[in-house]
Amino acid sequence: MDVAPPVSYATAGIVIIKVICVYLLQLSYIALKMRLKIMSGLTTTSWRQNFSVTISMLSVSADGYIRLSFAKLQSLTLVHLISGLDENSTASIYSGAIPTEITGYTEWVNTTTPAITIGWDWQMHADQDRTLLHRISAPRSNLMLQDSLGIDVGPAKTTVILEALVNELDWSNIVRNHIGLRYRV
Repeated sequence: MDVAPPVSYATAGIVIIKVICVYLLQLSYIALKMRLKIMSGLTTTSWRQNFSVTISMLSVSADGYIRLSFAKLQSLTLVHLISGLDENSTASIYSGAIPTEITGYTEWVNTTTPAITIGWDWQMHADQDRTLLHRISAPRSNLMLQDSLGIDVGPAKTTVILEALVNELDWSNIVRNHIGLRYRV
């Protein structure tokens, strides 16, 4: 009887990344076919009228940013991708009862291509009979917001705007539920 050799986590991770890349390529190919089909049915005049839709599609810049306006940012739908607990606890070096903190991370993405990603760190607090999560870091993202003239507003202003966006999301319940399922809490 042949027994398959054990698969390392690194090998499994590479396989997962390859599957995701193939999936994204298939989605891009389908989107391109749909765009070509739509454009093939357009006259020269209607193509010019609809050209702005094609231009406004998101793309990744050479520096890795996806650039968009605040209005476009507000129109995006963000969905939860993953959340986890930080594993850098120092509680094991102490003996006895000590106050501890539980911290973690979360990552959210949009539902279109290319993927916009926004992530941040959080901390868990107990408040009487419930558990609350609070954002404890500025959001990390591949976004660069632009003003109405298409000029970058810069990383600092983009971060401030993303903080306001994250604060408006109902993220803590979703993250808390995900953590409960992921870690069987």
